[in-house]
Amino acid sequence: MNKLVNVVLGTVSGAVGAALLLTFALLFHVGGLGEEGLRTVTVPADSPPQLSATPVSTGKTMGTTEIYDKYADSVVQIVATFAGPKDFFHAGAEEEGIGSGFVISNDGYILTNAHVVTTEGTQSGGSPAKSLKVKFKDGKQADAEIVGYDITGSDVAVIKVNPDGLNLVPVVLGDSSQVRVGEPVVAIGSPFGVYDSSLTAGVVSAVDRNVQSPESGFVIQDAIQTDAAINRGNSGGPLFNTRGEVIGIN
Repeated sequence: MNKLVNVVLGTVSGAVGAALLLTFALLFHVGGLGEEGLRTVTVPADSPPQLSATPVSTGKTMGTTEIYDKYADSVVQIVATFAGPKDFFHAGAEEEGIGSGFVISNDGYILTNAHVVTTEGTQSGGSPAKSLKVKFKDGKQADAEIVGYDITGSDVAVIKVNPDGLNLVPVVLGDSSQVRVGEPVVAIGSPFGVYDSSLTAGVVSAVDRNVQSPESGFVIQDAIQTDAAINRGNSGGPLFNTRGEVIGIN
């Protein structure tokens, strides 16, 4: 049985201080990441993801404190290490980037933005990070590998950690096609690389937006705009509705 999950992707509009969240249909097969649903995804791993069942929504309305208490442990900080520029003037020192992500299964799979774990800026897509470190709210850390990513069309990536010894708390995946203007939303992430599991709240301000990446020029359509504050470092974190379902990636 196939499970269709509508995931909303996001970028931050620095000029207006609002997050623009982009609708993307991510198809998970029981046997792996669906190639037909992600035609432009680069899958460097030798084998596709084997996802176990994800939690099911109860449909109960939750307050912001309840959402935080239940899912703050699901949100992770991702530290990506990249090879620095190497030429006559540069020695090629490594560079680090920090973003957020969230656990989607007990198997150790995590969703984030592709630009968190790759470089961008060319029409052919980005280069993957040399290494990834995932930091959990309880203080534990784990190395991660990139399973697949799409930098040119959706800015989504799947990474994986070894679940052994980790207290993984998968989120409930919602349906972004049901999002309505005025709907309350909550964003959780690790902004500025310092504040673990920071929460902001707002509403859906608009839908059907088109967003162009200022660096790569790629355009993602059918965006959802929210006034929930998305600060630097929140990229890749989850956007929740009031039922505690993830409807987007910040």
